[in-house]
Amino acid sequence: MRGVLAIILAALFAATTVQAGQDDQRLTGLFELLRQTKDPVEASATEGIIWRIWAQSGRDDVDGEMASGVRAMSAGELQAALGFFNHVVELAPNLAEGWNTRATIYYLLEDYDSSVRDVERALALEPRHFGALSGLGLICIALGEDARAIKAIEGALAVHPHLLSMRDALEFLKNKTKGRPI
Repeated sequence: MRGVLAIILAALFAATTVQAGQDDQRLTGLFELLRQTKDPVEASATEGIIWRIWAQSGRDDVDGEMASGVRAMSAGELQAALGFFNHVVELAPNLAEGWNTRATIYYLLEDYDSSVRDVERALALEPRHFGALSGLGLICIALGEDARAIKAIEGALAVHPHLLSMRDALEFLKNKTKGRPI
């Protein structure tokens, strides 16, 4: 199977007309591979490539702001990270990952309304964004919106069936809601 991955990835990266972010032509094949593979190593590698593509706007200024925001977020400097991601969505309003990453900051700040708005914007731009769908599921869990959480998590798993933490969350929610209307 790893040989198949190498061939597919070589063909995908050989494409001469590549766009940045969620419009990148390589994503269709990568999502197909992600759905079809049974190999967890191959799934993880494919996921990593998708995240790298999503994070690339094709503009140095936007990519620099994105990288600075990720560093600030990793350091726990959430307000600084929010500033960087605010700038990302101003500079590149059509970059789904800018909205998704800012939604993550809002989630960490427990500003769930803003987080949901940004997730919805990310999903409008990239409906296959399993990170945004997973994030929406977590927000809905925090808000006690079990039915909406289940729907979001099922959507994430339809795109990326190898999200083990989302499988666990879905099982938890289904057990929690068993026998009662949601």
